[in-house]
Amino acid sequence: MFFKRRAGVRWYDRGNLFSADFSIGDFITDGTWRDLDISSIVGAGERLVLMSGRLADNAGNKTMTLRTKGNTFAKNVDIACTQVADRLYTHSFWVYTNVDGVIQYNIDIATWSEIGLTIRGYFK
Repeated sequence: MFFKRRAGVRWYDRGNLFSADFSIGDFITDGTWRDLDISSIVGAGERLVLMSGRLADNAGNKTMTLRTKGNTFAKNVDIACTQVADRLYTHSFWVYTNVDGVIQYNIDIATWSEIGLTIRGYFK
């Protein structure tokens, strides 16, 4: 197993947040990989980031997938799935940013009533 080791790595907890950092209008839901720049929150450089996602759609069995920008192997992703229609699902995501503070997302085509992504903290 490979782990990135860095001297002086520290956890930054963002505390009790009032609202999601990214909401439904911030995403394109077309089943294609898209960039999401989170560097304004976590900074540039590779960061291991903990995010909380909230999803609800009208069909069920739809997904939101996150990955490090540049990863292409299907096993190197974190996936959240809605199981039934019109029910809110939550998921915790762990993902590395690239050196520019960018991750990628892929959200299935659906009629989404809720998409929220909150950065809860990160290692720096």
